[in-house]
Amino acid sequence: MHERTEQTLPFLMTLPVSPREYAFAKITSSTVMFFIPWALLSLAAVGMIAISPTGAGLTPFAAIVLTELLASFCLVLGVAIVTESQAWTIGVMVASNLFLQGFLYYVSHMPSIGGTMSGKVAVWSSTAIGLLAAEFAISAMLLVIVFVLQSRKREFI
Repeated sequence: MHERTEQTLPFLMTLPVSPREYAFAKITSSTVMFFIPWALLSLAAVGMIAISPTGAGLTPFAAIVLTELLASFCLVLGVAIVTESQAWTIGVMVASNLFLQGFLYYVSHMPSIGGTMSGKVAVWSSTAIGLLAAEFAISAMLLVIVFVLQSRKREFI
């Protein structure tokens, strides 16, 4: 978004790169900058919960919530790259944060997840594994869609 507001996009497009290379570089760099700290912090948080003598039952719920944050990032990144609009990006960011609150409530009240959260042992139900798989699949799908849409652009100005 800053390329448009700082008017550096015309210069960038004079470089010898194709729209596909430009889209790949933009998506890859943004995703890596988020993914590395997210993965380290998520592993540390889930690890601390898992080794806790009293709260290990929260491990699947924590993993689901942290993976939802990854999916939310992918959505916000996609909107920011495709629309190049601060207003749309902020709107989607607010909507995804509000969605997270409802998601937390819904997941914590699922019997196979919420019913085991107070236990001393992590229970990886098929629902928990399915939610994690769906979140990772949605994240990957969003990034692929953004890449396809952005690499098809021919006009960047």
